[in-house]
Amino acid sequence: MKKRHTKIINMMLVIALVFMLMAALVPQANATYYVKSLNARISTLITAGEDLATGEVVCIKDSDGYAYKADANDSDLFPAIGVVGKGASSGSYVEIITRGKLSGWSSLAEGQPGFLSDTAGAVSQTASTTYQQQVAIAVSSTEYMFDFAEKMDAELAAIAGLTSAANKYVYFTGSGAAALGTVSAYIRGILDDADEATFKASVNLEPGTDVQAYDAELAAVAGLTFADDKIILGTGAGTIATADCTVFAQS
Repeated sequence: MKKRHTKIINMMLVIALVFMLMAALVPQANATYYVKSLNARISTLITAGEDLATGEVVCIKDSDGYAYKADANDSDLFPAIGVVGKGASSGSYVEIITRGKLSGWSSLAEGQPGFLSDTAGAVSQTASTTYQQQVAIAVSSTEYMFDFAEKMDAELAAIAGLTSAANKYVYFTGSGAAALGTVSAYIRGILDDADEATFKASVNLEPGTDVQAYDAELAAVAGLTFADDKIILGTGAGTIATADCTVFAQS
């Protein structure tokens, strides 16, 4: 009898566990977004600093260590560290997913990145012009695969938000913000010069060939102040002065 009771209890526990897992996979009532691939997600629990809903991208505020909606237009709310897996009210624990798939969007460009938006908590396929952080990839027209594992550094996130192309270089426009500039074949040819002599040859500045080499007498002439009725008069090796030249001498 005791063994039978034990088997019944074990069966009830298994059934209860199955129902709990099914409930976790069912979209929350009134939730726009919901979690998919429960067994593949990586998440943690953090105290919410404000009311947070499933699908909102969040950051950790330095002032209190709580989770808030991340914002690509606010340095205090950047960078994002995860996306809400299950919403919670302010002061409660909220599940933050750092890697996993969420559904609930529409008309996404498949295979294209999702960026932290200028709208607090949102994801956009258009990168912000203030702080750029790629947080996901659209795996279908309605689903994002989020991965925050390598997006925690603002500078790396800014670079990750750029679209590389031929003859482009990366430069920073501010703290945590980057852009692309164009570099021509001519400039690349200068950048690979090994030494000063090679550089001068590249830009046609070789003394004695492209420009006048340094000369002490010419330097002395350059140091004179000229005026009417004056001539240049050598006063020694590498030294020159001006002297008067009369009208008679000029004729």
